[in-house]
Amino acid sequence: WLDDPCKVQLVLGRDGYREAMLSLLEQAQPGDCVAAGFREDAGDAHRAHFNSDELYIVFHTSPDGLHRAVLWAEPDWPGAALWIDGRWIVGPKMSQCDRAGQWVDERVFAVQVPGPEDHRGQGLDFGGLGMVRGLLVVDASAQRYRILEPSKDEHWASPWLVKEGGRWLVYPECKGRERGDMPSRVFGTVDDLLGAQ
Repeated sequence: WLDDPCKVQLVLGRDGYREAMLSLLEQAQPGDCVAAGFREDAGDAHRAHFNSDELYIVFHTSPDGLHRAVLWAEPDWPGAALWIDGRWIVGPKMSQCDRAGQWVDERVFAVQVPGPEDHRGQGLDFGGLGMVRGLLVVDASAQRYRILEPSKDEHWASPWLVKEGGRWLVYPECKGRERGDMPSRVFGTVDDLLGAQ
């Protein structure tokens, strides 16, 4: 199925192929994915990826192994779509996710998405997400999400979410914490992070 997705898609169709593959991944572990032809990411036993001309899949299990996130991209898509625990995360910008994301803790997954189109620093970049990016944050346990975006005076080139001492910190760049930069946003709880929904 991974060696020649087009052949299987002739029988099942693209949507049928996608749904069948995702149902297999719903209970999978990274080792199962590696046995099926995925590559395990160096230094991260919870993550594996598959890359071909027809398909790009990144599979993540949460640190406790209870939740699964899949970033799924096809050649004619503007980015990747996000699937968590058996359901697609659907909404504006949801099919334009970056191809890399992270479990911040056992229940919260974060991935970059395009930032505001009208931001003064916005422009095209090589990855297609734009020069200014937002951050899609998903609480897998509560099945809710929120997109965090920079204000007009902020420039988030590669926003990153960190949990530290019970607080949630959003840095405008993924290396910001290591450099000692100040976070752009600080949230006290998961409910604060995700806002009232």
